[in-house]
Parts: sequence; C-alpha cells; structure tokens
Amino acid sequence: MKTMWFKGLMVCALALMLCSAFAYAQQGRGPGMQFDPNKMTGGEIKAIDAKAMTYEVERVNRQTGDTTKDTIYCTDKTAFKKDGNDAKFTDFKVGDRIRANGERKDGKFMADQVMSGGRPRPSSD
Repeated sequence: MKTMWFKGLMVCALALMLCSAFAYAQQGRGPGMQFDPNKMTGGEIKAIDAKAMTYEVERVNRQTGDTTKDTIYCTDKTAFKKDGNDAKFTDFKVGDRIRANGERKDGKFMADQVMSGGRPRPSSD
C-alpha cells in the first residue's frame, strides 16, 4: 500500500516538473530562446533622425556593464506601439526606452515593429 502511494506521488511530482519546464520555455526563458541581435534590438533613444527615420539607441549589458550602440531603421511599413497603443515614428522622443523586432540586413537593423518598453536605466545621482 505504501509503495503504490509513493509511486503515485512520484508520478505527480514528475508531471508537475515537466509542466513547469514547458511553461518556462514557452515564456521565452528556456535555453532555446536566447537574445538574437539579428532579430531584435533596443535601448534608450539617444538621437532621432526624422528624415532618415532612424533611432540611435544605447543599451547597457546588465552582466558586464558594457555599452552597445545601435541604429534602428524604420520604414513606412514599420508598426509602432507606445504604452500598448498604436503610435507613429514621431511619438518617440530622446530618452525613451524602446525595443524593436525585425532583421539585420547588410549591417542595418530594419525594424518591423518598434515598441516602448524596457527597464529604465538607474539614475546616476
């Protein structure tokens, strides 16, 4: 009797662990879901060129403290979201934190979607 109870408990524990691992991976935190700089980028907007429709961004690697700069190129087909609402290129300002999904082509990051978000950089006070 004790053996059957123990086996049942072990089966339930195993099922719970497998479900938790699956949910973890689905949230984009699993080992197969790494940051791909060819598919996404972002950071704090440091400069905007309205004519070229570009954002110059800078981000800090939280593990190393290294700073990386990037340029996000937008087109008339780029979708914009700010605070969860539809937006346009001009709704973003220097100092805003953005992230972009798209593809790096010939060294340029071409954005399919730009959205507000990301953790604010700690103040240097």
